[in-house]
Amino acid sequence: MKLLNIRLSAEDAKIVARLRRQGVNISSFVRDALRSEDKRRQGSGKPLDVDRMLQEIYERNPEPAGYKPRAYNVHDSAQARRAILDHLNRKRA
Repeated sequence: MKLLNIRLSAEDAKIVARLRRQGVNISSFVRDALRSEDKRRQGSGKPLDVDRMLQEIYERNPEPAGYKPRAYNVHDSAQARRAILDHLNRKRA
């Protein structure tokens, strides 16, 4: 059986704790939710609207306050490598 790690917000963690106190088996709950969502998506017959799904994810997980976009293209391996090395060199200095 495969293990899945997920990050929970503070509010989500409180909900999980409350459900556990009420005797809910969280693993079974998550498996049921996964199966239900899969069945819903398979039954629609329509292709997934990836743009809409991503927009929902971004709305649920906004950028933190004071977030500064990176000064390099993370998809460009040469730029990313330089940025990582610069960061590590600054940490050593």
